[in-house]
Amino acid sequence: ELAVIDDGKLKEFGTHMELINKKGEYFELYKVKYNLPLAYCVYNDVEFWPYDNVPGGDSDFWKFRSNTDDYIAVHEDYIKRAAGVSGCFLPLDIESTDSKNNSAKNEYVTAGSYSYTKQNADQKASSTFEYTVEKSTNVYLTAKTNSKNLNVKINSDNLNIDYKMDRRYVCDLGYLDAGSVITLEVQIPEDAAATGSYYMYLYGLDGDAFEDAYNEIVANGTLDITSYSETDIEGTVRAAEDMLLYTSIPYDEGWQVFIDGERIPAAEYIKLANALLCVRIGAGEHSVRFKYEQRGLPEGILITIFTVASLLVYAVISRFFLKQRLFDALTLRNKKFRPVLERINKAPDNLYPVLKPGDDNNWDEA
Repeated sequence: ELAVIDDGKLKEFGTHMELINKKGEYFELYKVKYNLPLAYCVYNDVEFWPYDNVPGGDSDFWKFRSNTDDYIAVHEDYIKRAAGVSGCFLPLDIESTDSKNNSAKNEYVTAGSYSYTKQNADQKASSTFEYTVEKSTNVYLTAKTNSKNLNVKINSDNLNIDYKMDRRYVCDLGYLDAGSVITLEVQIPEDAAATGSYYMYLYGLDGDAFEDAYNEIVANGTLDITSYSETDIEGTVRAAEDMLLYTSIPYDEGWQVFIDGERIPAAEYIKLANALLCVRIGAGEHSVRFKYEQRGLPEGILITIFTVASLLVYAVISRFFLKQRLFDALTLRNKKFRPVLERINKAPDNLYPVLKPGDDNNWDEA
């Protein structure tokens, strides 16, 4: 699988031949090195992953991170539970801060969060944070404030990052060389509240730990897909031990999971992070199938068949009684028409409009 990058932005994604056949203009072509399939095996502790919170702890690193908005720490915790590897994301320490028109309470700065109070409530204010990258690495940012303006600079160069302060996501600042200085400036407008709080977290990626975690996941078992459609996916997986089969399939009650041909009861499905479909799987090699069937579809098909059949029966019965009523009416009118009417009763439908009960002018014509 290949990705086409133009000026740092993803332009196209696909296989080598797909990209070549498009005959487009390509700038930088990268191979996705650490790709994972739709499903892979993880340790069972993932079932208890606190995706909407950050695990607390006694160390200085975790001390103030419980019940905050440190989303990168949530990723770190997932990797630890899934692969048993820690230290993929390492926090960058603040070296200096500068505030204008606000007095920040700095006792929590090293943990990434602190509160502030404007000195002049009706004027602008700002807070600036500075970080230094000690080791060349990929750097990631997550932040949340009651201000929507965040300026990010690398070695005094403004990155023009449009960071949405009211959304939960992680921003990739790219691969930075050792000694690079990251400056984050939060601007507080005049109409903002006089008091508020910040959550500012920067992490560097430990490439060795990340690769160890990736290799552990691959060794524990990944799904080899043999057949794929939007509603039916089949493949094989070899689980290193009794584990949890994680999938990136959005959880929906319409999905059915089969392992070695046996359907897993829906009550045993796991809704990981309140979003993703997961199931337990035993050690060894297994065939796996994910099949989607819209809820109520079988019942709906049966109701449709019954309705169509009822309409057909009604049409046949109505046709029979209509012809019989016409026959009876004309026979009672004059018995000498009986032989003629018997032939009309067997004739094509286009003769019936001639027979209009109550219209005496049509009897002789009939």
